[in-house]
Amino acid sequence: RRSKTEHVLILAIHHIVADYWSLRVVMKETALLYQAFAQASSAPQSHHPLPSPLAALPIQYGDYATWQQHHVAEQTAGQLKYWLKQLAKPPAVLQLPTARPRPALQTFSGAKHSFSLPADLCEQLTQLAQRSHATLFMTLLAAFQVLLARYSGQQDILVGSTVSNRDRTETQNLIGLFVNNLVFRANVIPQQSFEAFLQQVKTTALNAYSHQDIPFEQVVDALDIDRQLSHNALFQAMFILHNTPKVSFELPSLNLTPIELDSKTARFDISLDMYEGKAGLTGVFEYNTELFNSDTIERLANNFETLLNGIVDEPSASVGSLPLLTRSEIAALQTWNQTHVDIPQQGAHQLIETQAEKTPDAIALSLDPILANSVFSQFSLPEQLWTYRQLNQQANQLAHYLTEQGIQPGDRIALALSRSPELVIALLAVLKLGGTYIPLDPTHPASRLKYVLQDAQVTLILEA
Repeated sequence: RRSKTEHVLILAIHHIVADYWSLRVVMKETALLYQAFAQASSAPQSHHPLPSPLAALPIQYGDYATWQQHHVAEQTAGQLKYWLKQLAKPPAVLQLPTARPRPALQTFSGAKHSFSLPADLCEQLTQLAQRSHATLFMTLLAAFQVLLARYSGQQDILVGSTVSNRDRTETQNLIGLFVNNLVFRANVIPQQSFEAFLQQVKTTALNAYSHQDIPFEQVVDALDIDRQLSHNALFQAMFILHNTPKVSFELPSLNLTPIELDSKTARFDISLDMYEGKAGLTGVFEYNTELFNSDTIERLANNFETLLNGIVDEPSASVGSLPLLTRSEIAALQTWNQTHVDIPQQGAHQLIETQAEKTPDAIALSLDPILANSVFSQFSLPEQLWTYRQLNQQANQLAHYLTEQGIQPGDRIALALSRSPELVIALLAVLKLGGTYIPLDPTHPASRLKYVLQDAQVTLILEA
């Protein structure tokens, strides 16, 4: 009670006794009971007990539990065989790009990010599903799996979802845990069209629905998966489409306003809940804050919308080519990639000469001591750091030396040098002469080196 006219009702129920469908039943029955009590309080006092406004239940949850135990026992063998084949050799953990390394112990700390899709996009998705003889759930699931594959770089994608398990009329008004987890496995081949991929997802979903009775826990136990405390077993991403009408009702003399609560928890690394309503589709990404930052998930949601637009625009496009980036991201990439630099049409030796004039004392080369028994030993070479002036001077000296040896422009000079400062000087000197250098790897066999020398018809060999 917050005031005489304002109250807040909070109902906390453990998931083991009530699923999402059950909450709808609780709300509906609470409304009926409230209306009955309100009418009774305004009516003349009566000694007769207040009649219940609730319809009698044909069965209780205990009856369903007993039936399930016997039914599942009969169906377990066939259904378990399917799941063992379908989920054999599951892939490694979903490798989404995270802001932080995965902690050794999963914390379940979480947050949510909500978004809405334009009405025309929702209509186009519905039409695509109808043309493909698939459901909207299958279409959105396929798109979500493509998104995860593109983000992770993995092809084998496992996504969990839930089924209500209320396909019998007797269970429609029962409060209890009926829901079961299913795993949808997809092989996302980049070259495959989205239309073809959607058919794969459709087939997988239909097979999963026909084997949905066996409890998920039994499947996991039978798979004998190596359990880790850092992540959920088998799958780390969940997708659910909520397409049942919302419960709405009016109570006498009351104005009702729902209050959204954030539990600040995450059941999985990431999960996407989408809600189908009159205005279209809305979505909520729930994510583990130990792994992801809010801006990452916001970008993920924007990329998902871009992907959906690309799918409805060209469903025959390959899933690897469908667009992901938003216009602002494309613009940012274009800005970041503007790395063009106008380079003068000069040779490397001319660029060194120009730089030696601009910054003669700037460091151009860092090296180890020069070998004393080389052709360069007659020059006084620095032993650690060379400036552009010194590098250019040494190249000039070697060029003059080669000219004295009779080297002419166009002559071919073999350089039998390892990667070293000597090689830099030799390359610049040959270029300054207008000669052609023939690189030789001193580690190659002698026969190979001899063949290159003969074939190139070199004039001179420089070696360390």
